[in-house]
Amino acid sequence: MSKDEAVAVGSSAVTENDRSKIHRVDDDDDADMISYLPEGVLGHILSCLLTKEAVRTSVLSKRWVLNWTFINKVDLDDTFLYSEKRSENAHQHFVNLVNKILGLDNSCIKSFALNLSAENTCHLNSWIASMLEKSVENLRIRAAKYIVLSPCSLFDSKSLVELVLDINCTVKVPLINCLPKLQILRLSRITFDCDSSCTQSKELVLSLPVLKVFESRECTWNDVTIQAPLLENFYLECFSYIPYFGTAIWSFDTVKVCASHVAKFSYHGHLTEGIIVLDPPSVLNGSADLFLEVCREEDVQQTASRACMLLKQISEVESLKLACRMWLIYAKYFLANSPVFGRLTYLHVDMVAAEALLDLLNKSPNLKTLVLNHATAPFDYDLFASAMVPHCFLSSLEVVLIREFEPHHLHLAKFVIENAVVLEHMTISTFMMWRRSVAEMQNIKEELFSFPQCSSNALIEFSMNVYDY
Repeated sequence: MSKDEAVAVGSSAVTENDRSKIHRVDDDDDADMISYLPEGVLGHILSCLLTKEAVRTSVLSKRWVLNWTFINKVDLDDTFLYSEKRSENAHQHFVNLVNKILGLDNSCIKSFALNLSAENTCHLNSWIASMLEKSVENLRIRAAKYIVLSPCSLFDSKSLVELVLDINCTVKVPLINCLPKLQILRLSRITFDCDSSCTQSKELVLSLPVLKVFESRECTWNDVTIQAPLLENFYLECFSYIPYFGTAIWSFDTVKVCASHVAKFSYHGHLTEGIIVLDPPSVLNGSADLFLEVCREEDVQQTASRACMLLKQISEVESLKLACRMWLIYAKYFLANSPVFGRLTYLHVDMVAAEALLDLLNKSPNLKTLVLNHATAPFDYDLFASAMVPHCFLSSLEVVLIREFEPHHLHLAKFVIENAVVLEHMTISTFMMWRRSVAEMQNIKEELFSFPQCSSNALIEFSMNVYDY
């Protein structure tokens, strides 16, 4: 590497003080320019390598023995230890490496990531404590084995900017927490056990004044309030039981989100037990993604009531994706009291019955784009013959995409083609498992193009993908 290249690589990390420390060397192309760079610049360069590779640079020369200790980013993964070619002492070497890094007498490390197999999970409590002592800003941990995290300042850190935990664990936390600098919080597989010894309240309060991204997957909560005035992206995945078996897995009682800047709202799971409360109760000029799991028949009324409550809180979104594990056959319960989506311009629907689809269209007067994936069920196509034409068909609907098209969707396509006044583009795509189905689908295609078009400017496209086994 030439002198110019070496300086360019580390220019972002060079301070005026660093520049004064750079040794003067001859402009020889073979000169070792990297070794004479300031410690901060060397640490910045070595942080771009895998951590184990950065450590290995210590064998290059005596001058490089300690250069790796100036890295500011650590990313360690012990899963490679369990390959067929691993050495007998590989496990202990990994533990020694982590301990050595955490034992460094410096505050350079700003980012720490660990991916741990079951064998090394036992060290996690002490390692987390050491990381927090170093005022790490970005902490990402994934662990394979179940563990109980000891009480620590993990949820009361003054330095963390990003916290990502994917650990099958139980963690005991104080009822009131504050992470003043945290901007990104991603949690997976965690069971929260609140310390209510000093109060009768069981509500967990997370005070996150600058948080922008919150994600919770497969976590078990009690009542929790998330105070995040700057929150932009909210994602919650929670299932109260395994369908048909009734086995409780991940659940929540009430999740209250105090935020006024949410632009993207996502919920995947059941609503048989928990409820979500938005304060203020709206997602303005944003998008919502709802994936509703199948519920037991005896839970339909309660689940529908909570689903309707959730829909009312996101009724101001401009984009909505609604998906179901199975066709939403209980549409009359789920959507009977649903709100009007006055701002909605984009609607993506997966596996809903015709009754539900028509109800959504009638409550979306300004809809411009409609995307249907594996749309209506085989048994409800008769509804389109007598259905009232939605207002958006007469004034705003311009683009329609029907994916995974099947023969019984012909009535749906006919309804759109014959009634959408300002339709500009309609795309229909299908896939078939057997080539012998091509002839049948070709006949359906010809029938499709024979329908009278309400919009003279509409471009209709039909594509067939054949997967022959």
